[in-house]
Amino acid sequence: MTPTLGGVIAFGVPILLFVAGWIAVLVSG
Repeated sequence: MTPTLGGVIAFGVPILLFVAGWIAVLVSG
């Protein structure tokens, strides 16, 4: 069962934002 594009986006975007936020904190910290 392959995940739908919408499902991947809905699940992946929050994770990407979370990771990007941590990277920003580490880089600026």
